[in-house]
Amino acid sequence: MFLTEKEMEHIAKRTADIVLAELRRSIHRSPDGNLTVEVVRIDTLPATLKGGASHG
Repeated sequence: MFLTEKEMEHIAKRTADIVLAELRRSIHRSPDGNLTVEVVRIDTLPATLKGGASHG
């Protein structure tokens, strides 16, 4: 399946909107005035996807 440039732009903009909305929900200002970001999930990739050696 091939996408047109306009379709790819639309997907990129929608993805950016979603990420920005999630980020805005996660950013808070602490009592001392600093911005803090709440991290609720960290995904990790297998070594083979991070460029590690594949044994097989």
